[in-house]
Amino acid sequence: MTEYIEQKRKNALRSYIISIPLLLIIGIAFIFTGITFPDKFVHSDMIFSIGIGLIFADIVVFVKYLYWKKNREAHEKLLQDEKIKFSDERKIMLRQKSGQVAYQWTLVGLFILNMIFTFAGIDMAIILALWIFIAADFVFGIVLFQYYSKKM
Repeated sequence: MTEYIEQKRKNALRSYIISIPLLLIIGIAFIFTGITFPDKFVHSDMIFSIGIGLIFADIVVFVKYLYWKKNREAHEKLLQDEKIKFSDERKIMLRQKSGQVAYQWTLVGLFILNMIFTFAGIDMAIILALWIFIAADFVFGIVLFQYYSKKM
């Protein structure tokens, strides 16, 4: 069990060392591109916003790293609980079932939505609706997991 925790800690440290500067550099590049070339890109404000979002995500990752570094015992307990949770056969089955049903419903919903948009001649709403369906797929999977968890 301790070697699992130590391996997870090393992997987490390695990913933090890589992701923190990488997110910062990419975020700065997006901000620079959004500010410097507003005439070349139609959605330069969106590019700028993506850069801001990446930098805030980087700040969250850095704060998370500092928090877990400070609270080592709580982090070890979390890793132990995570190992138990991911090796429990019942939870594995529940995740598979909820993911399968969520995926099937999302495909049906996307098909129906695409048919409606095709006949209606809408173009910008397609992008928004597809993003909403992607988010709904995630939420639907969580709801189904909770439902199957209580039912089984």
